[in-house]
Amino acid sequence: MTLKKILKLLCPPILLKILAFFRHDRIQFTGDYASWNEAKNRAMGYDSDHIFEKVKQSSQKVVSGEAAYERDSVCFYEHTYRWPLLACLLLIANKQNNKLNIIDFGGALGSLYYQHRDFLSTIQEVNWSIVEQSHYVEYGKKQLQNQQLSFHLTLAESLKAGKADTVLLSSVLPYIEKPQKLLTEIAELGFKYILIDRTPFIQCEKDRLTIQSVPKSIYKASYPAWFFSEKEFDKLMHALGYKCIYEFDCDENFEFGEVKGFLFEKTS
Repeated sequence: MTLKKILKLLCPPILLKILAFFRHDRIQFTGDYASWNEAKNRAMGYDSDHIFEKVKQSSQKVVSGEAAYERDSVCFYEHTYRWPLLACLLLIANKQNNKLNIIDFGGALGSLYYQHRDFLSTIQEVNWSIVEQSHYVEYGKKQLQNQQLSFHLTLAESLKAGKADTVLLSSVLPYIEKPQKLLTEIAELGFKYILIDRTPFIQCEKDRLTIQSVPKSIYKASYPAWFFSEKEFDKLMHALGYKCIYEFDCDENFEFGEVKGFLFEKTS
């Protein structure tokens, strides 16, 4: 058993949060900026090529069996699962005649697909499409694409390649300048399910725009990141014609807010 698991068993949740707060290698969020450009100008940005190379190397270890899965370019060597997310995927498949046709928007090189592929194998038909930046798509098509996993540049391109009824947004919306515009586009394309994962929310009347600083142990970077007003987010999803059928907590702990997931189903 790892030290991390032992600490989780012995320490109460509040103590774990305090320990996480004082760690020097934790992700940090600062500020409350008036606009995306203001936050972007104050952040140092990131080396996208460097990050891509790290993700690519980690993904190669997963495919070869050397690592269990990767997340945000970091390899994990023990099999763990995002149980609430997995429950949502299996529920959708059950409602869709044991078929999972999903677009993983911003899904890198298949992080969540590879992490949960043992359970996905119990589903009769799986079509997992990833929409990503061009260099991810180019590499994915050449090295990783298979009968279940495919890579595309846009939602429209992915839909042309095959039918999809679900969009997965895992730790994606906070890093988009206009996330409401993306959600509106998804709704207009008629997806039956929208699955939100690893997204920070606050109990405020409006969204908060921060700068996220990534520890050097992962990669040195800082960039704008949203914390969404849960009240306003619910209003938007309702206006777009979706209802929440499942809500779950995620395992990240930040200085403020809560990291959550939601499964939305189209009502109209």
